[in-house]
Amino acid sequence: MVMLKGYGHMVDFFTSFEWWKTEPHDELVNNGAYCLAKPGEIYAVYLPIRPLCGNQEHFGYHDACGDVTIRLEPGMYEAKWFSPFTGEIVRCHPFKARSGPFQERQAGWTGAAAQKNEK
Repeated sequence: MVMLKGYGHMVDFFTSFEWWKTEPHDELVNNGAYCLAKPGEIYAVYLPIRPLCGNQEHFGYHDACGDVTIRLEPGMYEAKWFSPFTGEIVRCHPFKARSGPFQERQAGWTGAAAQKNEK
């Protein structure tokens, strides 16, 4: 039953934005993250668990274990962090992307979505 509850969390996450309009765009993120995006509008990023990142002495630590950067188109965005384990969502403050990255990370959280705010 625990597994089914986890699937419910994923359904809640994906029905919170128009996922069917996105395509894989892993080139928009770094450090082993995955990205579904409709560039300039919707970005959903998966941050997989990285077991080697607890050991800073591990070869390749700095290449794979740094902060994840999302390259966004300029504009105002609303973002949220999602925990697939609990279903909890934490909303971030709206922010303006000029042409640079969005770098914010919640420890232990594996999903994030940013959606352009048309306001």
